[in-house]
Amino acid sequence: MSLDSYITEREQEAFQRNSCAKIIGYSKVKKNVREWYKIFGFQFPHTSENNYRDAWFHYRRLYQEHSAFEMTSQIATFDEHIQRAEKDSMVFFFQRASELLEFW
Repeated sequence: MSLDSYITEREQEAFQRNSCAKIIGYSKVKKNVREWYKIFGFQFPHTSENNYRDAWFHYRRLYQEHSAFEMTSQIATFDEHIQRAEKDSMVFFFQRASELLEFW
């Protein structure tokens, strides 16, 4: 017998709202960072795009799951992908900028 519990509709909606706010927040950051990439002539990293895409996959799963365990798993994985998307874009940008400064 599974010890997993089910979450209420209200709890599920709260998780969805919170995750949606994170996607919107990252979208704003991504827009600004892309401008920096454009100014410096760098190519935006594919790893960042892939993690953003994967975050959307887990966000969609939040609408399908009702078990507390699965919801927690999806939220954790969603958060990881959003964080990695932002981190990859920033780390790659500063690595490229540092390379230019070293060359200069």
